[in-house]
Amino acid sequence: MFLLQRVRLLATSLLGLVFVALSFSVAATPASAAVTFGYGEGRPDMFTDARWLALPLRDVRRTVDWDTPSKPEKLAALDVWMKAAADTGSRPLLAIDRRWDEGNSKKGPSIAQYTKLIKFLQGRYPTWKTLTPWNEANFRLQPTAKSPKLAFQYYQAAKKACKGCTVTSPVFLAGGAAADKWLKEFVKISKGKVKLWAYHGYGDNNRFTDKGFTKFEKTVKGQIWVTEAAGWVKFLDTGAWPYDEERAAKVITGIFKTAKKHQSRIKRWYFYQWHGESNPDARWDSGVINFDGTERLGYQALVKGLQG
Repeated sequence: MFLLQRVRLLATSLLGLVFVALSFSVAATPASAAVTFGYGEGRPDMFTDARWLALPLRDVRRTVDWDTPSKPEKLAALDVWMKAAADTGSRPLLAIDRRWDEGNSKKGPSIAQYTKLIKFLQGRYPTWKTLTPWNEANFRLQPTAKSPKLAFQYYQAAKKACKGCTVTSPVFLAGGAAADKWLKEFVKISKGKVKLWAYHGYGDNNRFTDKGFTKFEKTVKGQIWVTEAAGWVKFLDTGAWPYDEERAAKVITGIFKTAKKHQSRIKRWYFYQWHGESNPDARWDSGVINFDGTERLGYQALVKGLQG
């Protein structure tokens, strides 16, 4: 069975090379040597898509619910994803996230439970070395939303437990006065100990501005990674961002321009979501490939941006 899987993977990889030769040539390095681009996607089939294999993207990202070790179905899904990443020579960034079951999303682990989780992940995936202590820590449904102190405690526990790892800050999700207050408190609590920051600036990306990025750079000291960036094909049900593939593609083009402008501080960008949703009424869709496998305009924008 294992040999068969390897053969299938090799065949897919070769198909990816053929795809490049026949359709376009992607630069061996990203648009700017000063910036590294990666991709975030929780579905493992991205790793067997010839179009993804043809791109110069081997830094990948996935969130991990903190209760994963106690949930067989979640652990099995993570095992599949991590193996697919390893088989393609990809370097995973794992971001610890909330529980998603009803009524429990705001319940976080104790520091002892958190430490046990990190050690479990290192033991199960010994080649994994890049960690974000908590995903979107200031988001209202996270256990850290009202406690920058707890977010910093998770950061400290991650630094101590994840031996030999590159550890970012908990992710800061930009947006409004409440977010700014949370960040100010976190910076004060951390006392200059955080040297690598994780940031999500979807609002700026999709409004074609970089004001939030500039503000964040002025607030924190050290290097910054944008661990999720995307053009919204569809977002929420307010009507502000209805389904629009063309708009999303323009946002992706804009992200590459922002990356170049801010390359002195922001050294890594992970795009988010490879496959779109099957339901056009989904509240979130930022995929560059349709659910049925056909390409969206965003994919072509991605390819062009990586070519520089």
